[in-house]
Amino acid sequence: MEYYGQEEALVFLMAYSVVSVIIGIGMYILVAFFLMKIFAKANVPAWKAWVPIVNCWKFLELGGYHGALCLLALIPFVGGILAVVFMCMAAYQIGLKLGKEAIWVVLYIFLSIVWMGIMAFSAAQWRDSLGRPALGAERPPA
Repeated sequence: MEYYGQEEALVFLMAYSVVSVIIGIGMYILVAFFLMKIFAKANVPAWKAWVPIVNCWKFLELGGYHGALCLLALIPFVGGILAVVFMCMAAYQIGLKLGKEAIWVVLYIFLSIVWMGIMAFSAAQWRDSLGRPALGAERPPA
């Protein structure tokens, strides 16, 4: 049986870290791009999709919830769980406003990036009257 030394372990950890960072950046870019398309349907400036915290804040507002709820994620343990629950509730409302049935929120729960891609590139028009009214300075069309 062959054992590896510290140098090999360090090289592995460095390679793993680099690959993880590259995948993380790629995922962030993809999510921001999808949010940008969803925000465009709701007449929200595209730059808000690319700014951390602001994109979460605006997503919650489009779903009809106060944007400050995304700050719950900063509270250890329970706060993060509550933030995820409110994001799922907002996704449900956004899906309704884009003409999707309630069951689509299940896709958001398990594969949110796929849900965002479908919402971003569907032909559906934003109809704020189909769900909770959106909050925030920009008011999407009714």
